[in-house]
Amino acid sequence: MATPLPKKHSMSALKSKILQPSLTSHYEVYFTPPSAVSSYLKSQSGITVSGEETEDKITVPCSEASLPGSRYATHELKDDYTGITQKHAYRRLYDDSINFTFYVDAQEYYIIRYIEGWMGYIMQENLAVSGNGTVPNVDGNNYSHRMAFPRSYYASEMSVTKFERDYNIQSGKLIYNFKDAFPLGLTAMPVSYDSSQLMKCTVEFQFSRYVVNRDKNGGTKKQVTITV
Repeated sequence: MATPLPKKHSMSALKSKILQPSLTSHYEVYFTPPSAVSSYLKSQSGITVSGEETEDKITVPCSEASLPGSRYATHELKDDYTGITQKHAYRRLYDDSINFTFYVDAQEYYIIRYIEGWMGYIMQENLAVSGNGTVPNVDGNNYSHRMAFPRSYYASEMSVTKFERDYNIQSGKLIYNFKDAFPLGLTAMPVSYDSSQLMKCTVEFQFSRYVVNRDKNGGTKKQVTITV
């Protein structure tokens, strides 16, 4: 195959090709817990999960996120050709976690209570086991290691959408949908009498894999439901 020769580009062509890079500050994070976790949040923490609250208290305050990565696991072949090592892909390996950082609101500490409640459901905190099944543990003194079934706490939907400042119907966007996602950890949040700073909450989510979709419809947000 012949190597392509250099060719001339007009200034307008160069501008359209290299002077319009993607910017990291335009993205949207969206996640909703399953119905069992939503009920637990409402009963134990008084948190109501709705589309409007998700937009105002989770999507907008998310100050930092990351797009996930993946790579291939390979086999090495060293004996087919003298002095040559070849690699053949046999499995795709996904990142298994992602971190989100949120600004904490001063009225409700919503995101902290939200994640603490979700993790509390996974651990079945504030619930006691009786002969009639699982009932509220009113005094909170009992603690067990009886975990919830995984599919009851996987997120109904979790996504990161990447778009640009001039987003429109033609430009489209990338949507990363995560499978089997749940909060794995909540990073410590130091407080101090030193000069005040914005309080942030960093949450690590675990997931099994992700799927990338390119949406060119624009306009209204598409609600994608993931069945796990």
